[in-house]
Amino acid sequence: WTYYQNMQTGFTYRIGLSEMNPGDLVTGWQDNGSATLIGGSWEKVTGGDGFDCFIDYSDPNTIITSYQYGNFYKSTDGGNTFDLIVNQNGTGVNSQGYFQTEIMHNRTNLNEYIIAKDKLYFTENEGITWTGAGSIPYTSLWNKIGRFDVCQKNDNYIYATSYGEAFRSEDKGQSWSNISAGLDPDSSYIYDIIISPHDSLHIWSVKGGTNAFSKAYES
Repeated sequence: WTYYQNMQTGFTYRIGLSEMNPGDLVTGWQDNGSATLIGGSWEKVTGGDGFDCFIDYSDPNTIITSYQYGNFYKSTDGGNTFDLIVNQNGTGVNSQGYFQTEIMHNRTNLNEYIIAKDKLYFTENEGITWTGAGSIPYTSLWNKIGRFDVCQKNDNYIYATSYGEAFRSEDKGQSWSNISAGLDPDSSYIYDIIISPHDSLHIWSVKGGTNAFSKAYES
């Protein structure tokens, strides 16, 4: 065996691609922060565990990065500088989120970003002000959103998960229904939930773990 040192590798949590500048991207790495690849050049930009991130679909100079529990940064100059726009030390949008807190750029409304913490929070001015949606009827002590998705056909339809539970909103997060019935009643975590871009009632979810109940679901 030959031992190799100083290999430049990373464990990637998330990748956000630029739709206007193909080849440019932002990525979040475990224990190694977030980095951008702009114009063929890599640059580490923010620290912590690099998690959810994206490049604004309509403005490639606006880049979002994050680190654990819901701290989010924004750049408006193509990744040269970043400012903290959401933290985990307060209340509302600044409360502590899930370890890998999610943020989404709404494809139906390109002015809108959405963050998932105890509930959904919306901004239409790139994080200057935020508006909270309705409370989610959690039935467990896990009172934070793990994953969520917004329907591209009709953004009134939003699905969210919290540990092993799943919820649906038909009014853009103002009210929620528990749709967990039919998911096997084990203790495994829902790792993702995805909506068809063509049908707001057609969804998929994936549960983790090693027991017989952990599998992929379609509804």
